[in-house]
Amino acid sequence: MPIATLVLAALLMPASPATASTKTIRVGIANQDTSMFDSPYFKPTKVKRTRYVVRWDAARLPEELKRLDAFVNRARKSKVKVLLHISTNNFARRKGELPSRKKYKKYVGKLISRYYRKGVRDWGTWNEANDSTQPTYNNPKRAADYFKDMYGMLDNKNRCGRRLTRKCNIVALDLLDGRTSKNHRSTARYVQRFYKRLSKTWDRRARTVGLHNYSDTNRKSTRGTRSAIKAVKKYVKNPNIWLTETGGIVKLGKGFPCDPNNPASVKRAERKADSAIAWMFRIANRYKRDIDRIYVYQWTGTSCLDERYDYGLVRADGSRRAGYYEVRNTIRKKKLFKP
Repeated sequence: MPIATLVLAALLMPASPATASTKTIRVGIANQDTSMFDSPYFKPTKVKRTRYVVRWDAARLPEELKRLDAFVNRARKSKVKVLLHISTNNFARRKGELPSRKKYKKYVGKLISRYYRKGVRDWGTWNEANDSTQPTYNNPKRAADYFKDMYGMLDNKNRCGRRLTRKCNIVALDLLDGRTSKNHRSTARYVQRFYKRLSKTWDRRARTVGLHNYSDTNRKSTRGTRSAIKAVKKYVKNPNIWLTETGGIVKLGKGFPCDPNNPASVKRAERKADSAIAWMFRIANRYKRDIDRIYVYQWTGTSCLDERYDYGLVRADGSRRAGYYEVRNTIRKKKLFKP
């Protein structure tokens, strides 16, 4: 057979499994207490990743450490990997203390020492760094400095060592997407100022970026996600985007009402949250070249009884909402999404 014919035949042959794409997006579920591990419905999800948000100064508060110990110990027993994300010590807007780098290294360093020994290998420098509930909201330079400090504390022969990115992961920058074009421009400026604080060497280390894209998932948009990824790509060639908080909102302010005394209101709110979770997976599929992980927020809901918010996949009594099935079934049926 002529060589040209052989080449043509080879080109027309279907791709073998070995050459097929092996891209997967890992799915985790966040929570702030151990009830998730006690639920009979958690194990069927097969989820092996979770996220816990901890105040930066928790090391000086015995009750905070007690709760965190319980969570990390239960996760480890359940063979679930924890992303431990540092956050403010006061969620009231513009009220949290911005720690000095010395304080950050002292108190966050204690958390790293304590929980590295308990198996925590995924860390977040600072939760929602650009939001006004966080003291870093107007100080991206300090957020960048914190990343360098955390990296330095983990770049230790008794911890992750110089091959840090093979043993551990650090969410260098964590962002809230925002609803409007003004929000998106502000986020892009924050990203710019964050990376300008770093050298090119540090830019390469700061490849993992977290994004909270609630506005997109709950309003059937992709603008915030697209804008944030585009902003990061100006400084990082191949970023790892983690949706560190995402999912469906059952209740939040006037925009997402839910009256616990009105069954129709509750049903409507839960149905909207389920639709948002389905859209979350569609967004991840659209940007699958960039998105590596999803952390659904969160497992435990409040049955709309909390005056402020409700994000849960299960109700306060532990019963399953539609959003639970959306997550479980997507992991089971879609090859792209894995636990």
